[in-house]
Amino acid sequence: MTKMNVIPEVKSGESLASYIYRLAEANFYVSMESLLSEWKMRVRQLEKNVFTDSVLEIIMGITGVEKNSIRQMSSQYFRCQFGDGFYKKYVIRNQHKYCPECLSQHAYHKHDWMLEPVTICLDHELLLLDACQGCQSKITLRGLMTGACEGCGFYFSAANKEKISDPFLVESQKILQNQLLNNEIIKKGALKGLDIVGFLKLARSCSYFLQGNLSFVGKPIVIEPFYKKNVTLNNEMSCYKYGNVYWIFIDFPINIKKVKKNFDQLPNRYKHAKLQMAKKISSNSDCSVLLGKIYELLDKPTKARVKQTKKIIPVLKKQRKQKQACAAKDNVVITNDLVDQDCITREEACSILGIIGKEQMNRIIDSGFLILRKYPKGRWFLSKNEVVNFLEKYTGEYKSFDNGITFYGALKKYSQSGLSMVRLLSFIRESKLEPFRIKKGGNFTDVIFQSCELKRCMNDFYKIKYERKGYTKSELLKLLRMDFFTIDALEKRGVIKASFEKSKLGNRKIKMYDKKTIEDFQKRYIDLKQAAALFNVTILHLRKLIWSGVLHEALPGITKKYIVDVNETRALLVSS
Repeated sequence: MTKMNVIPEVKSGESLASYIYRLAEANFYVSMESLLSEWKMRVRQLEKNVFTDSVLEIIMGITGVEKNSIRQMSSQYFRCQFGDGFYKKYVIRNQHKYCPECLSQHAYHKHDWMLEPVTICLDHELLLLDACQGCQSKITLRGLMTGACEGCGFYFSAANKEKISDPFLVESQKILQNQLLNNEIIKKGALKGLDIVGFLKLARSCSYFLQGNLSFVGKPIVIEPFYKKNVTLNNEMSCYKYGNVYWIFIDFPINIKKVKKNFDQLPNRYKHAKLQMAKKISSNSDCSVLLGKIYELLDKPTKARVKQTKKIIPVLKKQRKQKQACAAKDNVVITNDLVDQDCITREEACSILGIIGKEQMNRIIDSGFLILRKYPKGRWFLSKNEVVNFLEKYTGEYKSFDNGITFYGALKKYSQSGLSMVRLLSFIRESKLEPFRIKKGGNFTDVIFQSCELKRCMNDFYKIKYERKGYTKSELLKLLRMDFFTIDALEKRGVIKASFEKSKLGNRKIKMYDKKTIEDFQKRYIDLKQAAALFNVTILHLRKLIWSGVLHEALPGITKKYIVDVNETRALLVSS
């Protein structure tokens, strides 16, 4: 490939993706896609600053920059330098952060800004910003290089700057950026001898003790869990976590005793869990000796805890629960007749019907399928004739066929959708579902249904259920084909709303989403595949419209897929 006409100079600490953006602009490429298509590379790979060896060879050929220098500007450098574990945990690949002062002076993206531990610009002592201050969406590299948010048009250089003046926060970043990232070890203090991997493991282990406390340095913010998979980056929280860990060891063990005061107030089960997780992370590492001293301090019982254990020593005998006479509440008849041969217990009725468990029998009685009689001396019986008649009525005629779904197979398949044994029997009682016996003289274990009939019954059941309540979160995930984090992001934005309803047992609340709101959402917002089918255009054509800024992404920063507004897309395609 021929050399470019204009070769911009590589800036100090610049990422390779940033350099490629400036290279395309200097040589008047219409879009990044037109340049990357020649290299058989996608924009998503460029956003992650990930390049194959063949692409690196092409860049070297057209720019004249040495291959080793180019490789050091890509994200693969961190994998080669610090290992695969470091790359997976600490190299950010789904969003970007920046220093507003650096961006206003030099419009390029720095390589180290892709690291989660790098949280402060040491040149200006400013906190790096990880979200657009206009719409709070994630920052893309394309937006960063153009200087404005792709979602709302906010100028990144005009963002409010947060000056970091706390010495512990600044000093912790100096050690990270100036020593550890340059493959040097810490040379003094309690952290002496630790490299970058050891320090980060130590920080993650200590975060379990700090979690839930107010920060001991800087602003009094509550410290959150140190690392959550697939969660949006919070650069300020990362800054405070590393600053607090540095504060602990700058004056060890005095500062750890301050942490211990709050740690001792936690219940024992939480303390034990935190200690175990911290030990799991730090095992077989350089920081294990240092952490061993912390475990001894934190696990040491306080005077109050010793007194409490002495009081607990005399163990009281547990009172036996009173035996419940009968769990069935409805459809119970009290009689003074004598027990005869027709009377059978509920356990015997279960064996006749092929039902497992007394609870299911009580539900069948409460639903009015059978009558339970209370005899003198607190004895409870069912009529054997009634049980046999019930079995014949609800198991159907004998028929030999292979296709279909069994009684318990139906319960297993649709139990998560709300199908119960009583509901299945109700379908038969309402003549919506016809049962067949595949064995003469069999019970419910030998009952089979036609799959199409059962599916139709379940569809009717869904309609009634959704009209009354709406969709549960798990049902909404399947319907919209989204994950939990996307649904939560839609709620935060106010795009969809949920109400809480009590579960059947009444011991917890369930989120329910209104049916009409979800239907309106589906009609208004569609992905590119649906839009291409609806408007008879190609997906590539729609993507080009989005990349060029003609068509706007309807829900930026919520999902990785492009979501567009139906009305806006229709108006744009009709006018063109």
